[in-house]
Amino acid sequence: PKTYAVRLARAVGAQLRQTYVEKFARGFWVDREGNEAGFDCQPATLVWDSDAGASSVPRALWDGFDCLLTIFEGKFHQVKRMFSQVGNEVSYLKRVAMGRLFLDPRLKPGEYRELSAEERELLQSHGRRSE
Repeated sequence: PKTYAVRLARAVGAQLRQTYVEKFARGFWVDREGNEAGFDCQPATLVWDSDAGASSVPRALWDGFDCLLTIFEGKFHQVKRMFSQVGNEVSYLKRVAMGRLFLDPRLKPGEYRELSAEERELLQSHGRRSE
């Protein structure tokens, strides 16, 4: 799973937010865009800022964003195309987690650091079922 913090171009009211959550949870067809083929996107998890408690992602990583979207595949511009398909536009996008590994909130854009042994294990254990 890959989790993204998303800022949308247009505000989404409570009723439409629920519609988005349900549609993303079912998965849906995303139309062709330019030279990119259309595709069926797998079910995804969408959490709105008003439901921040429902997410395991530390709030500091997505403060100032509208929602978190967790996808389980990686099509070209998939997140942008998914929101476009439901009539909105992504104005800013930031990956905040890969599996259970969260981005270090102290890192500034362009900065990096070595992963700790524990963080490497989180990435390496992805796909293994120990729970």
